[in-house]
Amino acid sequence: MKKIFSTITFALMGLAAVATSYNGNLTVTVNGVQSSQPTTIDIVEQGGKYTLSLKNFKLLSGNNELPVGNIVVDNVPGVKVAGVTMLHAGRNITIAKGDGEGDWTGPMLGEVPIKMSARFNDNGQMATTISIDMAETIGRIDVDFDATGNVFQMPNNNFETWTDATTEPKHWHGFKSATGSFAAMASSTLLKSDDKHSGDYSAVIASKQVFWVIANGTMTNGRLSADAIAAADPKNNSNTDLSLTDTDKNGDPFYTKLYAKPDAIQLWLKFRQGTASEQYPYATVSSVITDGTYYQEPEDKAYNNVVAKAQNKQITTGDWRLLNVPFDYASYAGNQAEAKAILFTVSTNATPGQGSDNDQVWIDDIQLVYNASISGLQYKGKPIAGFNPETETYTIENYEGIPVPDDFMANVEGQSAVLGKIVETTGAAHVAKISVVSGDLKTAKTYVVNFPIKALKGDINGDGKINESDVTVLVNMILSTTPQSATLGDINGDGKIDVSDVTALINIILEKK
Repeated sequence: MKKIFSTITFALMGLAAVATSYNGNLTVTVNGVQSSQPTTIDIVEQGGKYTLSLKNFKLLSGNNELPVGNIVVDNVPGVKVAGVTMLHAGRNITIAKGDGEGDWTGPMLGEVPIKMSARFNDNGQMATTISIDMAETIGRIDVDFDATGNVFQMPNNNFETWTDATTEPKHWHGFKSATGSFAAMASSTLLKSDDKHSGDYSAVIASKQVFWVIANGTMTNGRLSADAIAAADPKNNSNTDLSLTDTDKNGDPFYTKLYAKPDAIQLWLKFRQGTASEQYPYATVSSVITDGTYYQEPEDKAYNNVVAKAQNKQITTGDWRLLNVPFDYASYAGNQAEAKAILFTVSTNATPGQGSDNDQVWIDDIQLVYNASISGLQYKGKPIAGFNPETETYTIENYEGIPVPDDFMANVEGQSAVLGKIVETTGAAHVAKISVVSGDLKTAKTYVVNFPIKALKGDINGDGKINESDVTVLVNMILSTTPQSATLGDINGDGKIDVSDVTALINIILEKK
């Protein structure tokens, strides 16, 4: 008896609903015109199925707003891979009246076709895209919801926030916060500049000649050390260590944590030399991903905690341009280190102590890039005919058995991209959904492969055979509280699914034996 009650208890626990609310920014694009608003999306999980709710959705245009209503996409199966849960649905829905009084337009639109892709991780970040086709009234509405914040980027990566405490950009450091015997003598500068790529400000670093030595302008998200008189001495470096507890005058640590593996780093940069140098003409940027233990640039020894590097040590003079520097993971794969921190350093010269007085580098809008795409899709070892990464839907007519997730293989591109596979069975087809999601959750693509169920009377489960398994499926359909299509289950053709269809199906099976 006790065992029975325990079983019932666990079963009820499995059916209990788990709700999570995500607060973030909603970007809405209507016929090419964008608007943004803070909002909340709720996701409820119950019995392995999910319901996504965007309540009180409104379209904004200047000071005007059009109340639309509550967008609810329910009964969506989810697949979880590497801590990321992926949801995808393409269907017609009716937008319900929003909470509170008002002229909500959603219910008046009737059924509208939507595509929804949501993905969230175990750390509380979530992103969602919803496309609504209202071609006959408003047009196409694209909704992008971001509840990831700045987690997957370096803080203050656009250099818009500066403080009086250090007169340096928040989260970034020059020689004013350096350590070492010669830190007080380091006179190169890190300043705010209104010569920028976007926004209001950029950061500019400048070299300075002290006696006969050029002190290179340097900025890092770690900490600078000036502990040797010779510029090329590795005691002069930028370094990072997650175990450090000291902070700068703003209360920020001298390190930046990393939560996923980026594929590249992009930044806008402008470089000008005080005096042109043919021998030392280059500025440099360096990004090193580590396991969070101590690391310095330039290196003073061989480090086995490096995960990847993205470096450009041949930046020539010129006006604002976008640099894209890919991370090299292959060269450091043997370290088997886990990505936990990133050290970014930019300097006015690639060679320490070289260049000229007042060499200047402006930096703006640093972006870590997380890719997610597939270059090929296979079913049971064979490429899906006509596959194109830009085409989302495919149909396979001739197949054997019921497709399962392991039947599909894909070539995934993206260091931290994850691939999720799930197969559903509807009244008319088996539907495979293959989703790829980037490490920062911002990019997602879902490919849908339809397998039309063969029209074999009595083959309820679509496996091409009629046997006792079909009886089980039919009984479950009758017992289910969810309305069922009569396409498959109506064995006797009376337009209903009931016990008489079970009898008719059993007779078909007996006739075949």
